[in-house]
Amino acid sequence: MVTNDLKYMISLNGLSKSYGKNNVLNELDLKVVEGELVIISGSNGSGKTTLHLIMSSLISADRGDIEISGVSARDNPEQVRSNVGYVAHDPFLYPSLTVRENLNFFSKIHNLSFGHILNLTYGDNNLLELLGISDKLDATVNILSHGYKKRVGIACSLMHNPSVLLFDEPETGLDLEGFKSFVEILNLSTQMGKSVLITTHADLAKFKMGYTHYHLERGQLIP
Repeated sequence: MVTNDLKYMISLNGLSKSYGKNNVLNELDLKVVEGELVIISGSNGSGKTTLHLIMSSLISADRGDIEISGVSARDNPEQVRSNVGYVAHDPFLYPSLTVRENLNFFSKIHNLSFGHILNLTYGDNNLLELLGISDKLDATVNILSHGYKKRVGIACSLMHNPSVLLFDEPETGLDLEGFKSFVEILNLSTQMGKSVLITTHADLAKFKMGYTHYHLERGQLIP
């Protein structure tokens, strides 16, 4: 369980990002406390993915301050990346490798053994069984449906026990059973004290749990 004396697990202050003359994020502020689920909706091109990439320390903001679990993204981007579990709309996986080989590769990045991943539990459940991929380990990623790729991506994002989880349109490609498992993971994550931020086009009624909602428009978050 995540426990600390931090007031905020995610703290964004005056975040701005432009691509040419297009101001995608404009002095954006956000505070997320331990165990909170935040859901952000917004139209295509509104900056949702850019926000994820900045928070994951994969790209830099033009201006603003970012802290993840009390760590400054400007001063220590590597530590920020270790504090975050990020699942992109199209998960970062190697399509020519099997699920097993992908999990093994990402486990080594986090200095974990593959045996640790096989036996990793989430709540009272084996994580791979909860995600429905325990019988897909020898399947090559490029033959999997988008939904199963998303499940593998979720496993990769959780394996190192990050304190902050970021999901970009996680519902895409997931069938009813897959989305149900995902919501269970969300519930377990917040109960464990992890802070979760989701960007989505989904009907918010599908998320049968407490959350804080914002709409991203003109580069700012509107409650």
